[in-house]
Amino acid sequence: MYKILVISLIAVIAAFSQTLKMHLTFDEGEGEEYTEKISGLTVQVNNAEWTDDAKFGKALRFNGTDSFVEVLESKDHPVLGKMECPVTIMAWCKPSDFYIENNRTHPGEILSATSTSRGPGIRITLTYGMMSISCGDGSEFKFLAGKTIKPAMTKWSHVAIVKKENNEIQIYVNGSLDGTSEEPWNQQYLQANQNVKIGVYGKNGGAFKGEIDDVRIYEGVMTAEQIKKAMEPVQTEAKKPAAKKK
Repeated sequence: MYKILVISLIAVIAAFSQTLKMHLTFDEGEGEEYTEKISGLTVQVNNAEWTDDAKFGKALRFNGTDSFVEVLESKDHPVLGKMECPVTIMAWCKPSDFYIENNRTHPGEILSATSTSRGPGIRITLTYGMMSISCGDGSEFKFLAGKTIKPAMTKWSHVAIVKKENNEIQIYVNGSLDGTSEEPWNQQYLQANQNVKIGVYGKNGGAFKGEIDDVRIYEGVMTAEQIKKAMEPVQTEAKKPAAKKK
């Protein structure tokens, strides 16, 4: 009995513990290539503009045509590739315009991990004015979650995707649950050495127009309360208030 209780407790702790795997604060403010501090991976900034019009600190402005950020995966430290454990992905976005694809209107891609339009991989997208996540197995992309909450145009909105232990997917907008996938996450969606891109999928597919800030990937499931807490600015040594003089 005690063994069962211990195993159950370990499972609960594992399900609700999180490890920050990648954090793109975009506070560097300049440059076309830099090293991401959490993972040590190389981040390449392609035609995106550094801006003070940010949710926190600085952000990147994407032009809706050919600007994107790419995080180069490595065998030693994959961010999403081969990640079989639960995962939480989140970002702040401020769309400024729409693009038209196949006669349908979309604001664009927030984050993707796919090299082709059919996968294998994942896409987190503002589609029909709503957040969605779709996954591809190499033959097609399938819509998995996203319902009714529409992030506002020209205003900052927080989006979060949670892949749970049972492969169920939840999507949050501004801290509120917006949908749960009817179809489970298939591990074939993520492959080894699959680069994470911000602002596009593939080469220039679904190019986002607007600002993106504070992109994070956690290993582990985050609750609604934890997501709301993560929406707050990160307190760093440089931003701490000075001690009062006696």
